Amino acid sequence: MPRKLYAMLALAGTASAVAASTVAAAPPALRAKRAQAQVVLAQVNALDLRFGHVVDAWDGARIQLATSTRRLAANRRALQRARRQSRIADRRLAQRLVAIYEGGEPTLTQVLVGASSVSDLIDRLEAAKEIAAYDRRVADQARRSRDRLAEARLRLQAAQRTQRATLAALGAERRQIGAMLAHRRRLLASIQSEIAAIKAREAAQQRQQPPSPPPRPAPRRRPRLRPRSAPATPRRP
Repeated sequence: MPRKLYAMLALAGTASAVAASTVAAAPPALRAKRAQAQVVLAQVNALDLRFGHVVDAWDGARIQLATSTRRLAANRRALQRARRQSRIADRRLAQRLVAIYEGGEPTLTQVLVGASSVSDLIDRLEAAKEIAAYDRRVADQARRSRDRLAEARLRLQAAQRTQRATLAALGAERRQIGAMLAHRRRLLASIQSEIAAIKAREAAQQRQQPPSPPPRPAPRRRPRLRPRSAPATPRRP
């Protein structure tokens, strides 16, 4: 279990223990079970919160992996096209070089003889240069495109490996927290059943006990009688 999860459960248990200490007086067995139930309930709430965060992260990792998988498939198709175009361009360039080697390019004299004007001469010279460089440019562009796609494919594959590892780790944590959460919930249900049984037992015992007699009233104290004073003797004149 991650260290952060241990700390979270310990903190939840401590807070519940403090809250349980403030509960009103009850039979010892019932009081102990109530305190245990509060601790377990706090752990359930903490695990549930953590479980929600892990599930959200796991869903996000799945979306990222699906996106990279689609991008990798698109890159694979583009790379196949680029490789095919590169092979075609290389084959054309090779054919062009063979043709130049066997027949040679048009000489300047041939171009001058065939030109009908100065403008036509310039066009023919430019065309001769372009024909010689065109196939090489096409081949170079095809190779650069192929190389860029191959590098992008390597980056996508590395990112996908990282995403798969992240998804696997989050999936393992999700399963672990889910199992702990299910165990704590079963424990809480068991404790609550025990609390209900203790309450029922206490109520049955109270019904079986004879009713206690009403408290006897305190005896009334009689007031003390004060002695009567003798009547005063009248004085004679």
